[in-house]
Amino acid sequence: GKVRTETTNTNNKIMDLYFYPVFVSTLQILIYNFVDTMRVGKVRTELKLLAPIMYGHNDILDRALRIQSNQVEQMTGFHVSMWMCSVFFSPIFASVMGLVWVVLRYQYGLYYMKNGANKNGLTLYTVPCYMIININILLAVLSFSFRYFGYL
Repeated sequence: GKVRTETTNTNNKIMDLYFYPVFVSTLQILIYNFVDTMRVGKVRTELKLLAPIMYGHNDILDRALRIQSNQVEQMTGFHVSMWMCSVFFSPIFASVMGLVWVVLRYQYGLYYMKNGANKNGLTLYTVPCYMIININILLAVLSFSFRYFGYL
């Protein structure tokens, strides 16, 4: 009984501590699955361009596929950096940065579908997302270094 209670209390503390990073990770994955991926299916259906057709057959399909691919390219860096920052620096800070990243990436998809590839979209949505990933990684590494080594 006593061990189980201590384990339950520890698990509750961990769940409370990491509620927000879990929320942000889940939100990002849901948006990817239900917006980015479904957008490709919707465009394919509307244009009657079914798989295995990929790039080069229609600009709208190319844009939808590029958005989906770009999200996949950035997901690993996003999740790893947010979770490293959560564990070694601050779950709240990492979650706020993560939420900003998710909103920017969502806006990127909308912008890219409407305007295609241009430097404004890169400047407005992609560069800030890279900055967020790098800030999260930097804070995680610095915090880890100070915590475990006492220096850099």
